[in-house]
Amino acid sequence: MTMAALPLPAKAILLDSPAASMTEVLQALAERLSESTGIVQQKIYDALMAREMQGSTAL
Repeated sequence: MTMAALPLPAKAILLDSPAASMTEVLQALAERLSESTGIVQQKIYDALMAREMQGSTAL
């Protein structure tokens, strides 16, 4: 899965997140994307983490 394959619907945008770490932010995003796309949450999270490991996205 590539990041381009992940749609970002408006409800996936989370403002004022209580997340205390990058991992928590990515988990929350993966959960929201999973709900809106039907893609397994862990698969989305793994893709997000793989992208983050290529170089920081400043999360």
